Amino acid sequence: GVLITNLLDQSEKEFSSLEILRGFPNQNKKVTGLSKTSEGKWILKTKDGTPTGPFDVVIGAFAQHCLTDPFLLSGGPSARDMLSCLRRVESNQLIVMQVSFKKSLNAPFTAAHVQGEECLSFIANNSRKPHQDTKIRNNVEEFWTLISSASFGEREFNTNKKGYRKIAEKEMLAALQRVLKISENLESYGPNINRINHWEDGVSVNMPPSSPGYLFDENNNLGWCGDFCTDSPNIEGAAHSGWKMAEKVEAYLGADIQTAD
Repeated sequence: GVLITNLLDQSEKEFSSLEILRGFPNQNKKVTGLSKTSEGKWILKTKDGTPTGPFDVVIGAFAQHCLTDPFLLSGGPSARDMLSCLRRVESNQLIVMQVSFKKSLNAPFTAAHVQGEECLSFIANNSRKPHQDTKIRNNVEEFWTLISSASFGEREFNTNKKGYRKIAEKEMLAALQRVLKISENLESYGPNINRINHWEDGVSVNMPPSSPGYLFDENNNLGWCGDFCTDSPNIEGAAHSGWKMAEKVEAYLGADIQTAD
């Protein structure tokens, strides 16, 4: 929560000429819909029904089907082609656990991909990550993130939607103990589960054919970017896609201005 707030604060300072709608922490200000005016401009609508705009171009940067479907459906025929494209995006399902330990697990690394464990694919000791001041805190208590394998996440969630968290807790903690070669009972480290979530759209597994790094519908001035538009389904891919999308919009709007002149 603090990180998101700080990023929004920084954006407002850096782009002071822009109006920024914050959907966090006030969910009523979250943009949830869009529509076209008779002049062909876009209007965005927040959760509380407040309209904002008009806009020449609208760009989306999220790929979760539970969000893209209702958002683009609200746009009617003008958003239909983009919706069709995004519905072809396929992603792995993952189960993500955040767990704290009262004493250090003494792992000789900060993060690692895991091989040889059916239920576990990635682990990270968040306590060893640099903070915003670039310093690393050497606290006794540790906070870890555990990410399941795609096969485990999909199987356990789809076959046991009410009880998958209990199974994930048991299996993923046992796998962590094996990976770290902890011989004593893991309970002696005081594990406390802070959160277990199912990510329906965890990591994209396909991308648009011949993708330039983004999607753009010039007939409706509607674009989309994200890591799924690249061959790198990660933060780097998302940043690259956003940069390419910005270049496209700049060139597109610049061409319109030159044509008008």
